[in-house]
Amino acid sequence: MLDIYFHVLDEVTQPIYKELRDWRPREIKLWLNSTDCYKIGTLSKDLRFIDLNVKDDGLHCFHWDVKETEVRMLFDGLKHLAMWHDTFQKKFICIDSTVPPKNRLVLFRDAVHEKDHPKEFIQVPCFNDLDELIAYLKSQGLFQFSLEDPKRFTKTNLQMQGVSVYQENDTKYYWYLDNFHKTHYEVFDSNGKKHLGEADLDGNIDKSKKDKNKKAIF
Repeated sequence: MLDIYFHVLDEVTQPIYKELRDWRPREIKLWLNSTDCYKIGTLSKDLRFIDLNVKDDGLHCFHWDVKETEVRMLFDGLKHLAMWHDTFQKKFICIDSTVPPKNRLVLFRDAVHEKDHPKEFIQVPCFNDLDELIAYLKSQGLFQFSLEDPKRFTKTNLQMQGVSVYQENDTKYYWYLDNFHKTHYEVFDSNGKKHLGEADLDGNIDKSKKDKNKKAIF
């Protein structure tokens, strides 16, 4: 299970939230601050609020800002993120409107009354671009399905939405990555005319999403 926390919901991060919410892969859970819930309309069943059901143990959360070479105490959702990390060993990916150097937040928890703290630096991957997020997830071993697998697909000379079209060797179906959303593939029949549905980034076709109005390949 992937836990993705939206530090803010604004004009930069809301489109990413919408893409992930509409995509809704089974292995992704979305986390928000409860104060942001009014911004998203209908709640997803895979949504969690990061600031609920976490016991405040008196520890403070600090952000080491390497760019500004300073340490800042946190009072917002990142504090709760650090609590989830320590209490339940839950590792998050953060979505924010601005991202730190190396796309990595560095946090730690400490308090004067706790002799064994700080225990560790908490390193949180942080993104504000959906393409970069998906590329990171693929680098971590997720979504190993690829149209460039020569055992399953053959690249054609055709293009749709500015990307290459591939033909599946067994079924002769035509596939291409939806270049507007980049969170699914469009799949057409062996004639390239009938839209069969959408496939997720693991290559699973959802035929309930077939659309007769989709532009044919030929």
